[in-house]
Amino acid sequence: MTDAISKYTRSAGTLNSPADRANTKPGQVGADASKAPSSTDEVVLSEAAASALSANDFDSKKVEQIKQQISEGKYPLDSKVIAENFVALESMIE
Repeated sequence: MTDAISKYTRSAGTLNSPADRANTKPGQVGADASKAPSSTDEVVLSEAAASALSANDFDSKKVEQIKQQISEGKYPLDSKVIAENFVALESMIE
């Protein structure tokens, strides 16, 4: 598991601080599951997000035309543009 903030790699279940390690019995990782409070997380979308997810803002006819062209091998692909876009995406990751 990679910590997104520090970008250091640590294995899942690794305790973070010396205090966590001091409060943990041998063979136990993290909090005791039997004592963990049962709670349910809930995601609430804003009205704008909900309407954006429910709206079909694409041209389904155009999508079908592109699918047809791809299946027939007639859809134009520019390998140079594709490569440039991959380089741009990779530079955002690093």
